[in-house]
Amino acid sequence: MDWTAWALLLAAWVLLSWLYNKWRHNYWARRGVPSAPATPLFGHMHKLMENVHFYNDEVYNKYGGSVFSGRYEMFIPVLVVGDPELIKHITIKDFDHFTDHRKLHFSSKDNTWRHMLFSAEGDHWKRIRNIMTPSFSSGKIKGMFNLVNDRADAVVKHLMKKSDTNYQFDPSTIFGGFSLDAIASCAFGFETNTIEDENPEFKNAVSKFFDMDIWVGLRYLIVSSLPLSVIKFFDLSSFKNDSPEMVYLQNIMKQSILLRKEGIPRGDFIDGLLDAQKKHPDIMQMDAILSQSMLFIFAGYHTTAVTSSFAAYYIAKHPHYQERLRQELHEKISEHGSFNYQAIMDCTLLDAVIEETQRMASIGAFMERECTKDYKLPNSDVTISKGTVISIPVWSLHHDPRYWPEPNTFKPERFFPENKNENTPFTFLPFGTGPRMCIASRFAQMELKILISKLLLSFSLELVPGKEELQITQFLDMLVPKDLMLAAKPLKK
Repeated sequence: MDWTAWALLLAAWVLLSWLYNKWRHNYWARRGVPSAPATPLFGHMHKLMENVHFYNDEVYNKYGGSVFSGRYEMFIPVLVVGDPELIKHITIKDFDHFTDHRKLHFSSKDNTWRHMLFSAEGDHWKRIRNIMTPSFSSGKIKGMFNLVNDRADAVVKHLMKKSDTNYQFDPSTIFGGFSLDAIASCAFGFETNTIEDENPEFKNAVSKFFDMDIWVGLRYLIVSSLPLSVIKFFDLSSFKNDSPEMVYLQNIMKQSILLRKEGIPRGDFIDGLLDAQKKHPDIMQMDAILSQSMLFIFAGYHTTAVTSSFAAYYIAKHPHYQERLRQELHEKISEHGSFNYQAIMDCTLLDAVIEETQRMASIGAFMERECTKDYKLPNSDVTISKGTVISIPVWSLHHDPRYWPEPNTFKPERFFPENKNENTPFTFLPFGTGPRMCIASRFAQMELKILISKLLLSFSLELVPGKEELQITQFLDMLVPKDLMLAAKPLKK
């Protein structure tokens, strides 16, 4: 074959590739849905990987995402929906069309990711959710108060030991230790002190579990973009499931379960799962129990550490709120006789400060649902096809001045009981909403309240000179503080 033929073949390949790319990236235009200009092959994926929060916000404000707008993750069409009324339809009123999260792919050998409540689908998800719900009742959460409180006391003890050395601390590290110790106690059934331990095996395993390099992202992108038939034929998985860290954590959980069956109940998450296993042995087998404990780490470790870090920063930056919080805590402790579950549950300013933190520092950029049967968007001519992913831009909703006047100003009063009715429904979504809302939201809020309360009862939280302005960066799909340092000065007795 001479060079002319090769040139013609190359030209034909380039033309066909261009036509295919144009056809795929016109998916939303053919349906009358606005979208930002797409880059050949990548669509908008490269911008999402740079910073998903800020790109979603650009789509929200410039390309119709405050109602609905299309985007492309390479060739995968995703619909961004930011209208509160549409969000209500998708997550609650018409939930039967959007019962699942975005589909993740797991190999036939992977029984950990597959059984997690987060990734379970359809009726299987519904059964697991119904079985697990009693484990997160207010009574069960209250029963874990002392376990979490002990871990918060360890934070106070650590900071107190350092207090005479002009100690400045990275809250993400210290509070990360608290979060992990609370998870170890409540979800894995054993005690750790990762704040003091110089080489904590459990913490090291979890840290490696979250190590995400470019190859992890590429693996996810490649697998997600392949046809389902190819994924099934080659038994591919979106995530690696046999890492040493995963095996280590699974073995710890197995040992804890065996010991618990022979020992005394602690009132923790394991007890709840074992009770569920007795009632539903066909569903809550060992793999399912391991999966839910792993989900505790996956969903609760960084989120609690980061949110409490942001909360501590805002409290340090606004000393008038700090003093009012401290006064409220003393009043409620006096009213209830001790520092207990009901005392912190009755702290309305503490609630408001945490919720305003979750609004301003929306660590999760979005929440997602997958269309499980064709659906016509209300008051539009747009029909969403089965399998389409819906992305709800949480960060953008939390910072929209139409719903939150002065969105970049810290104003906990927005969440006072007498003011909550003024907030537009479905514009505050720190834990999602609807039947697939985070099942552990009450546990997470209790963790935050205990930690913040214990800190304020012992210390004055202060900003460090030169670190007064908050800087943020992206980790996975979360916004986290960058180089944040705080000072904790013991209160005078």
